[in-house]
Amino acid sequence: MSKINTITLSNFKFFGKEETIELGGKHLLLYGENGSGKSSIYWALYTLLEASHKAKHETDKYFLPITKSEESLVNVFAEEIPATDTTVSHYNSYIRVEDDNKHQYSLSLLDSSISGNSKAIESSKKSDFLNYQSLFKFQDFRNSQNPDLFEIFEDAVLPYLTFGSFVLNGKAIANAGEMWDEYKKGPGTTHNYKGDEIQVYKNSEKYKQFVRFEKHFNVEFNRIIDFINSNAQSLIKEFGYDIDFHLVYIPPNHQKRDKIYK
Repeated sequence: MSKINTITLSNFKFFGKEETIELGGKHLLLYGENGSGKSSIYWALYTLLEASHKAKHETDKYFLPITKSEESLVNVFAEEIPATDTTVSHYNSYIRVEDDNKHQYSLSLLDSSISGNSKAIESSKKSDFLNYQSLFKFQDFRNSQNPDLFEIFEDAVLPYLTFGSFVLNGKAIANAGEMWDEYKKGPGTTHNYKGDEIQVYKNSEKYKQFVRFEKHFNVEFNRIIDFINSNAQSLIKEFGYDIDFHLVYIPPNHQKRDKIYK
């Protein structure tokens, strides 16, 4: 297994000019005052690994100035570098990680080669990035409500799980996050004799395939829930807490609509 040798940041959040942090494959403990750049390193690693699951148009927004993107991660003092015949204008803002095997993984407005990188994808799946936003969702409900944790699974768990592979619409998918995205799309649409766009007919092969996919997803998801219910409490007790809980998964039902309104 590779280990991180260096982390280099340039014009990324707290970091202005290019700075390199030497880890040498060892553990790193970050400490310091508020605003000293600790979270910038966290977000750099998180953003880099997440980019392995995303397309270029999904990561470009991080490297545009705040005036053009609310999700900009560019240092506010970075100066624009004008476009040339071969490059677009940019802010020399990038993340670069080198492992102890001398492999480099980079992300910037000019470099999205990490997208689809199998090693980066596996590293992302095995990472344990928890931030205050994820933790807050565990308690973001009223006492009178039954807590619905599915949003946490959707954002912070499913993209990192591998389910049994399923071929849907000619494409084999195994990532749980991708499966859930397909699930939300539903069986697909067609047009009736009036020309209205409707959900595909129940006797169509496309609908039957979706029903098989739906069953497959629910079985796989329940397997994860059963694993958590069977193992999580003993792990929690190892940390000195005695918390009793039981997760229940209620599968969503897709509903056939006579007409699709846009």
